Amino acid sequence: SGLNVGYAVVNLIAGEVIDNYGYFAQEVFFLCFLAIGILLLVLLIFHLASTENLVNISGQKRRNKASATNDFQNESTIVEVWKPEQQNVCEKSEDNGGSCTD
Repeated sequence: SGLNVGYAVVNLIAGEVIDNYGYFAQEVFFLCFLAIGILLLVLLIFHLASTENLVNISGQKRRNKASATNDFQNESTIVEVWKPEQQNVCEKSEDNGGSCTD
């Protein structure tokens, strides 16, 4: 997947940084990733705080919003689970001569 490719590429780049520039440069390389991650986290928190979302609201508010808009299923809704049809399994034995019966 794309995430695994990203992990592989970052490891290759980190190896090249160590080989060409040393361990201090590798620390700076990973600190830059850390800073980018923290920056994106702060931006995500501000974005979620400024918009009406379902991430950080209580269950009661979520249920009220769902019943008002009918965008989400209520908890009382029964969800049907897909079950594959059972297949006839035929075993060859001396009793039936290898024929299958329903």
